Formats: sequence, C-alpha cells, structure tokens
Amino acid sequence: MLHGTWDQFAACLGYLVLSGNEEEYFRAHYTPKPIDKALFADLYLEGEVVYGSQKFLRPVYDILLRIYREVLNPKVGCVDQIYGYLGNLLYLTHQNRDTGRQLDVMDFLWNEFWSCIISRKAPVFAPYFMFCICSRWENAGYGKLTDDVTLLPHKPNDLKVKNHSLPPRLPRDDYSAEEDSDMEYVPPADSGWFARIEAKLAKMFCLKSDINRRQYQAHRERKMGRRNTKLIMRKLDIPVESGSEEVITPEEEWLSKHGNVTEFEQLGLPGPSRRQRPTSDEVEPAESEDN
Repeated sequence: MLHGTWDQFAACLGYLVLSGNEEEYFRAHYTPKPIDKALFADLYLEGEVVYGSQKFLRPVYDILLRIYREVLNPKVGCVDQIYGYLGNLLYLTHQNRDTGRQLDVMDFLWNEFWSCIISRKAPVFAPYFMFCICSRWENAGYGKLTDDVTLLPHKPNDLKVKNHSLPPRLPRDDYSAEEDSDMEYVPPADSGWFARIEAKLAKMFCLKSDINRRQYQAHRERKMGRRNTKLIMRKLDIPVESGSEEVITPEEEWLSKHGNVTEFEQLGLPGPSRRQRPTSDEVEPAESEDN
C-alpha cells in the first residue's frame, strides 16, 4: 500500500515544512483558543456591525475570507459567522500587511488536521489527500490513478466584490424629523394580504424544489463515490461485489417520485417538471468498468 511522510505531502501541495522559528512567517495557531472577536474591528466598515459576522466586512477582507474558505480552511455548516482559527488568520493577515511576512501554510494545515482527529471536527480536506494519493500512485509506477476513476467536475467560484448596503449608522440623538421619515417603511402599492401570502407560498415551494434537486445531487454523488471506491479496490485486486451504484436514476424520474409535483400543480406555481417513468429502452445502460 502507499505511504508517505509529512514532507512528501507538503511537496505535493508545493510548500515546505518549516521549523517554526522563522521570523518571516506568521502562524495562526499561536493561541490556545481563538482570539476575541472584538479585535476584528479594523476589518469592518464603520457603523453598527456585529464582530464575527461575515456581513459588512471591508471588500478586501470579504474577498479574502471567501478565498480562505475555498482554498485553505473550508468550512461546513453556517458560513455567515467567522469562527475557529479562521478569525486568527484574518486578524493576522491584517496585522502583517505591508510587512512582507507570509503565512506558514503547512503549520496551519497540521493544526487543522489535528483538530479533526482530536476534536472530531468535520474532515473537509479530502481533496488535498486525494491529490497526494494520485501523486504517490503515479510516482510508484502504477500509472495515473485518474485514468481508472471517474472524477466529478466542480464549477470554480468567481469571487467578485459583492454589492451590499452600508451598515446602519451609529445611534445619535440629533436626528431630524426629515431623517426619521426617510427611514420609515413604505409598503408597495399592491401589497394586499393575498399578494403577500401568494409570494410567501411561491418562495416556500421554490425553496422546496431547490432542496429536492440538491437531495438528488447528493444521492447521485454517493453512488458515484461508491462506484469509484469499488473501482480502486478492484485495481488493487481486492474482491468486491457490485451493487445498486451501477444504476443511477435519471434526475427527472427521481424528482417525480420525491418532489411532490401535485402540490405545485394545484397552486399553479412553477415546480419540477413531471415526467412519466421511462421505459427500459430509454434508460441509458450503466457504464462498464472498462469505460
């Protein structure tokens, strides 16, 4: 079986393992616990903001936060809050601007991997290990592992500057009557109770349709994952039996069974399209191991 050292893993990612005493690098895990979020004041726009929230960050740190979450420190769950040592990373990036100091990437990954093992945090670094496995597999003379498995493509994110409103003004006692009147809510002309309820129903069912489609994507990815795992096991001459992962239900057929289409049709709202169950001639056969 394949094996490797931490230095070899760092080399696959294009980084060096440092000793920890280099002055030209900074490290985010320098405190036993994440720092107080009140220190993030310089990262936000001026006004009434909540420190530790993603909202109302300065544009440069808003983009930087999304880069860190997509590349270095992926997170699952609530993405509206800055929690864990991601806050330390943003704070130190701000403190070390224009100094020439760089982040010790492998030290950050080592501590995050350790947290996944000891604290049982969600392991979200699978792409790094998969890249290392493919590299070690090819260096061992077994060929390219990507030629024997089916990889799922992921659309790259386009991290643009978001156009969001400015934070509310700080509380003041000298507001004029004109300023207060500008802040009052003026309902639209056609805001009857029926229109409001209809809009809420449309939003609710559209959300339900989106959830159903996401559930189908998760269902398909699980089957593809089992298929790829068994292909690797067969490549290693490990006996394994085929299962239901060889046949993936078409999306329209799956949505017609799980999407509750009749509720959309009764209310006259846009929902997932309804389609009759395809015959055996219309369903594409599952790909063989050779293909």
